[in-house]
Amino acid sequence: MHSFSVVVPTAFHIGGRDVVRRAEGLIRSGAFAEQELIFSHGTRARAKDEHFCKTIQNAGSLIVQTPLKSERLPLGQLRNRGARIATGKYLLFWDVDLLPSQDFLENLRHWLDSEQRPFAIVPSLYASAAGTRQFVKGGSFDKSQSMSAFYEHRRDLILHLALNTSTVAVTKDCYSSLGGFDERFLDHGLEDLDFLLRLALKDGSLPIPSDLLTDTRHQSPAFSSGFRSILNLLSLPLFLEGIVTLHQWHRRPSGADYYARRSENWRLLEENVRTTLQLRKPTEPSRDWRSLIRDDGTLDSVLAVRTLVLQARCPPLDPSALFDEVPQHYFHTNRWWRGVRRGLQRTFCRRSRG
Repeated sequence: MHSFSVVVPTAFHIGGRDVVRRAEGLIRSGAFAEQELIFSHGTRARAKDEHFCKTIQNAGSLIVQTPLKSERLPLGQLRNRGARIATGKYLLFWDVDLLPSQDFLENLRHWLDSEQRPFAIVPSLYASAAGTRQFVKGGSFDKSQSMSAFYEHRRDLILHLALNTSTVAVTKDCYSSLGGFDERFLDHGLEDLDFLLRLALKDGSLPIPSDLLTDTRHQSPAFSSGFRSILNLLSLPLFLEGIVTLHQWHRRPSGADYYARRSENWRLLEENVRTTLQLRKPTEPSRDWRSLIRDDGTLDSVLAVRTLVLQARCPPLDPSALFDEVPQHYFHTNRWWRGVRRGLQRTFCRRSRG
């Protein structure tokens, strides 16, 4: 039996050329050569879909095809279809834009076995275009250099750290007990966080903050709130152990409709969380977490990050990047020129309307 069945959802909904290049690169790299690699591809009966599927099969990887009946992208459905044929001990949900370090699978397997947890939420360092060129070598990335760039506040190389992503390793039993991903989520956003949060709420030792259903993003994990403050308790320890992926830079998809369903997706997440809480047995949070709860019931994320750093086996010499709340775009290398360009665009737009 394989240790991991790696499930990679793909579709040519947006960025078809990059999808092909990176999927083929993932196979050629051999990063998952000793594991079960499954591509779950959403097709639209096009020639390039057929060619892509044959290429994957000829390379020795498995592929599951799901005909897409609308222009909406059901990432949850694609992940579930891939998981259905998996035979490994753990399901590892992966993204085609991600790269592992050379020691990634070994360290992840050791974490799961030693911690005796049924799942692990894997953080990701988001590289800039320059960082992608500098850190990516032969189908993997230089973890030491990438993490050093993050801790050294090199925003020109590492844009930000995402502690909670769709990259999660989970036993098949645990996955099945949740019913997998909710297939009602469509297009970009929240189907992965919904799955992670339902996983986390199965852990009776975790505190439930009073602002649980708050969707506010922060640059720094030390200032996280809402459901992210809980998920960080599970994912930050992995990052501190060096278990992390690299998200390769790519242009933001231009299709505005791809991001239009976030409010509807948020409604589904709220519905799922409330249902999960109703079924959850009332328990007291573990002694380790009680000190993190403020008087108003929210979680003290600054204290949480400090506690986890102190508990780490090899804590960073300078963890200040974990407390840095300055947005990464402030340090963007062409920030001045982008401001000038936006000003010129506004000027020309006003003149054209006049």
